[in-house]
Amino acid sequence: MGMVSKKFRDTRTGEIVTQIPVMEIKHFVEIRTYVVQTETTVTDQDIADWVTTAFEGGVSYWCPNAEAVVRNDQGQWVPMSAGHMRAIEEAATPNHLGYPVYALPHFWDNDKVGYRLTDDEGEVVPKVLTLAAVLKAFKYQPKQTKGTSGNWFRKICDRLISEDYDADDADNLVEVAVFGEVVYG
Repeated sequence: MGMVSKKFRDTRTGEIVTQIPVMEIKHFVEIRTYVVQTETTVTDQDIADWVTTAFEGGVSYWCPNAEAVVRNDQGQWVPMSAGHMRAIEEAATPNHLGYPVYALPHFWDNDKVGYRLTDDEGEVVPKVLTLAAVLKAFKYQPKQTKGTSGNWFRKICDRLISEDYDADDADNLVEVAVFGEVVYG
């Protein structure tokens, strides 16, 4: 564990501050914060649920289009053919029949498929949303800025894992997965 920052709590008010008036130092106690990493197991169903929530509500204000893509033999992302899409749909379990491809858990079982997103200005987002990108997003550690805790994204991840999340949480996960940070909020 490494120390991240120093904060102090006013023992009279409970207020947390980063600077202490010299004359009042006796009224403050130091608060130490640490970064801890935990290992969590997620399933392809979890990923499908998060992406579905993001696509059907969370990202819609900045991403009007998401296109299924597949990595070709040259390593380039190309639009998924109708035949490939049909094969994925036909492999769906009975309780997933009729779902969009992104909502199918088995879609997210490798990094040869993903979604290319387009922003509200018609620009294609450079990074494709893939299994690896979603998993990597969980390691994101935002910088602590004035007035914000550096662990706000960890709380989002905790809500995703505990299935107590909303469309905004799913949006933030997708943004970190494709941009490397939360861009739109």
